[in-house]
Amino acid sequence: MSRWLSDVLEGARGKPGIGTPGATGATGPAGPAGAVGATGATGAVGATGATGSTGATGATGPAGVEGKSVAGPPGWSPFARRFPSMCCYAATSKTPQFMTLWGMTAANVTASPASFAKHATNTTDPPPLPLQNLNQYYGNAAVDPWLLMDRWRLVDIKVVCAGAAVAQATVGADPRLQILFYQVNQASNTLISTLDLPCISGLANIGINNNAAGRAGLIYFAQHSFNPRVEPAPFTFLGWQFQNQSVDNNDISAIQVASSALVFRRRGT
Repeated sequence: MSRWLSDVLEGARGKPGIGTPGATGATGPAGPAGAVGATGATGAVGATGATGSTGATGATGPAGVEGKSVAGPPGWSPFARRFPSMCCYAATSKTPQFMTLWGMTAANVTASPASFAKHATNTTDPPPLPLQNLNQYYGNAAVDPWLLMDRWRLVDIKVVCAGAAVAQATVGADPRLQILFYQVNQASNTLISTLDLPCISGLANIGINNNAAGRAGLIYFAQHSFNPRVEPAPFTFLGWQFQNQSVDNNDISAIQVASSALVFRRRGT
C-alpha cells in the first residue's frame, strides 16, 4: 500500500482554537487485468489522510483600562461647533444685546414738524396714535410711545425718505435732517436729545423750495456716533419726531413718506 504526504505530515495550524482538517488521501491505482475471460481484481482504496491537529488558542489580551466620564462646561452643547447660536450664555454673559425700534409717517409735510407712528394707517399728520406729539401726552390716550425696559444706549439711526427738500432754491453740500427725542410723560413731554442726521445717499434726489414730491429715488440720513450719548432713562416712554429747519440750504424743511429705525445697545440697570 502506498503512503502519501498527508499520511505523515501534521495538519496545518488553523485559526486560534479551531483545527483545520488534513488533506484527503488519493485513490490507489487499479489492479492488473485478469486472464482472458476472468474479471480483474479491484484495486485497493487509498488510505484516508490523517486529520490535522487543532491549533493552539491565542493568549488572552490584557484587560482594558476603564474609561472616565468628563462633564462638559456649563452651557455646552454638542451642536455648538456646527450651530453656534445653540450655545447658551449665563445671565452674566458679556455678549452685547441690541434692540431695534421704528416709526414712520406717510404724510407729505412742508415747513412743519412730522410725527412718526409704529404703523401709520393713513397719510395724515400726525398719524393715528403717533409715537409722540408736542400737544398730546400719554395720559390723553392719544399717543403710543415705546416703553423702554432696562437701560439702552442709541448706537445707530437711519431715516429713509421718499422725498425731502430744503426751503431754498439750491441744495447745500451737507444737507441734514433733524430728529428730536422726547420722554413722553403722563401730562408732559421732555426733550432728551436733538440729532442732525447727515445725508449718506440720494443727495441728488433732495428737492428745493420745499417741494419734496416727485423725486426719483430714496434719500438716506444716518448717524452711528453720538456726543453726547443718547441714553433714555429706564422704564420710561420714548418718542421722536422730524423737526423742520430752514436756516440755510443744508436744512431739510420738508419730507414726504419717511421711515426711521433706531438700534440700541443694552446697558443694563
